[in-house]
Amino acid sequence: MDGIISREAIGTAVMEGVQTANGKHESWSRGGWLTDSGVEGPVVSAAGETLRGALAGEGSIEMQMPLGAILDRSASPGPQGTSPVHRELA
Repeated sequence: MDGIISREAIGTAVMEGVQTANGKHESWSRGGWLTDSGVEGPVVSAAGETLRGALAGEGSIEMQMPLGAILDRSASPGPQGTSPVHRELA
């Protein structure tokens, strides 16, 4: 089926994206690493680009989905905490 990717392939693609983002940042900053700066955007973008490239056919990815959307699309029973936020999402 198109758009199906193994967990191992996801991990590999994400790590390749992180390494790519770090390499670019290192070049742009004359030696700094992403972990020195906490630059999340380039990491997410590069990981998403690499992950999308690993998908066959018309598969798609969604980056940084809201918790409610993740719960709607999963088999999770929802948050189990007692905070007001958890009660609203349950």
